Amino acid sequence: MVSFLIIASPVSENLHARKISPVLSDSALFYFRQADSLNRAGQWQKTISLYRAAEMLYQNGKDTMNAWQCRYKRIMAFINLRLYDSVEKDIHEARLLYEKDTSKQNTIHAELLFLQGYYAYKTDNPAQAISFLSRLLNANDYHSSYANRYLAYCYFELGDFIRARDNMLRALSLIENDTLHPARKAHDLHWLSILYTYYLGNRSKGLQYLNLAGEQYRRAHAAPETFSMLYNDMGTISMKNSDYSQAQDYYIMAVSNLPSAKKNTLTLARIYNNLGIVNHKMGRYQQAESYLSKSLTVKKQINNVELYSTYINLGNLYLDWNKPEKANDSFRKSIENIKQQYGENNWRLADLYQNYG
Repeated sequence: MVSFLIIASPVSENLHARKISPVLSDSALFYFRQADSLNRAGQWQKTISLYRAAEMLYQNGKDTMNAWQCRYKRIMAFINLRLYDSVEKDIHEARLLYEKDTSKQNTIHAELLFLQGYYAYKTDNPAQAISFLSRLLNANDYHSSYANRYLAYCYFELGDFIRARDNMLRALSLIENDTLHPARKAHDLHWLSILYTYYLGNRSKGLQYLNLAGEQYRRAHAAPETFSMLYNDMGTISMKNSDYSQAQDYYIMAVSNLPSAKKNTLTLARIYNNLGIVNHKMGRYQQAESYLSKSLTVKKQINNVELYSTYINLGNLYLDWNKPEKANDSFRKSIENIKQQYGENNWRLADLYQNYG
């Protein structure tokens, strides 16, 4: 399954207040808020017992809606943790409870449909996910926007990039006036930029959506590392558009936005690698060599297994620089790295043998 960004699952922002015992309500709300805080931090394992405790208290107080919210978030935690046996059991129980509930609340029905669609998507069954999510397209804007988002992911998995685009655009249109969740808009816009650039062949649109994503990331006060990844993507699109000077500027901004704690990471190695490529294309061979060497240094420091790609880039650089001995040495090292990591018959060797020969 292709995954570009971690997208937060749809959850109701506020509990639906009802008149129950103040002591019971306070205890349930305490557990719920503790769990929600851990949930936002991605610590799903720790949320399960807290959501369950809150759910039981709300059930004892005959608060069906709040009890459902706790169950819903607990099932989402199981899905994110890939504890699928627990998911199937809880979804089955939730369906039975809904069928017995005479009030048939629309929110519970919508979120139950989404849970089943999300579960099918996460278990690599996009066709089944579509069958559930499509039934939410006429729901309220909140549920419909999330359904459209995950329908976009499903159609992407099935290779239907036009439908993927249309669903994501629809998801964005439904939250157009939402000023409270800029990070969600940024994620969706960033995803669209990747779709347009690499799968629909429209680089100008891709760059346009990346810039829009940047605006939303700034509103969300996103971490510097997020901007580093954003500028790296902008650089790559600019390089594909043969705007090498602009690409170099974006890559340098990507490096400058990377926090010091991330300076010896694969992210930095890849940005250096890209800086090497763009300087090569600009005919700045010495600068290209410097950046590619820095990329290799970082990869070796973090024991990254894929040294071969940077060795290939060095080999191509030395060929254009009229340094055949260095080119041969780089290609030889790339072949050795591929054999060591992937075996003698790996497909990565085909083009290399042609160059090295």
